[in-house]
Parts: sequence; C-alpha cells; structure tokens
Amino acid sequence: MLKGIFVNLLVIILLVLTGCASKAVDQVNKQQQPEQETSPDVHEDTSGLSELPTFLDGQPEKVINTYAAVSRFFDLLDLIPAQCGSEETESSSLDCFVYKINEDGSVIWTDKATKCKTCVDIASKAIYDFTRGKSVDEIKAEIKSTYNK
Repeated sequence: MLKGIFVNLLVIILLVLTGCASKAVDQVNKQQQPEQETSPDVHEDTSGLSELPTFLDGQPEKVINTYAAVSRFFDLLDLIPAQCGSEETESSSLDCFVYKINEDGSVIWTDKATKCKTCVDIASKAIYDFTRGKSVDEIKAEIKSTYNK
C-alpha cells in the first residue's frame, strides 16, 4: 500500500516537472525565433538622408544611431544582403531602413528595422567592420557565416 502511494506520488511529481520543463523550452524557443513583423511598415518622407524620420522618436538609442549611420553608409549597406527573413522584399540591408531615395535626393524611410533586431545588428556590424578596414567581401562572408544564409 505504501509502495503504491509512493509510486503514484513519484509519477505525479515527474508529470509536473515534465510540464514545467516543456513550458521553459517553449519560452526559450519563442525568444530565439526571429522577430516577426507585427504591423505594416510605416514609410516617411524626409528632405534627404541627413534628416531622420520622426518614427524614430522614442526608439532605443542603438536603433536611432544605426539609422543615422545608415544615412552616411548607404552605399555600403546596399551591398550587404538582407538576412532577416525578408529577402523576398528586401534585397539589401539598406532596404530594411530606406524604402526609396528619390531623384531629387529626398528619402522615403521605412520603419522595418525598428521592428527587427537582426536588421539593426547587421547594419551596425557592417558599418563598424567597414570603418575598421574590413573589405565588403569580408563583411559579407562574416555576416553569411553568422546568419547561416
């Protein structure tokens, strides 16, 4: 009788622990998945690359600084492939930040990178490496290796 109670109690404890572990694994998996867009992209026109869009108001400093750096290194980022899962709509890292540069120099920005940590990380890493003397080919190879694309 005591052995039966012990076995039942052990089974209940194992079931509870398995359920808790499963929830923890699910939570870790959710955190490791790439960010998904939760709303349509916002586009904003400015007079040029030196004028940042107002949708950056209230964004984290790293995001704002990356958008500002994009304005100075847009030629570089146009050569860096997008790695965020949006390669069908974005062919380059620049496309995650800038929707279009018009003939008159005005810019239509996109807020896609404000919702995608991968976009910001790749652009800031590419710019950092380029300013430290790495070639575009080295940067592209390193990003490809990191993101397995």
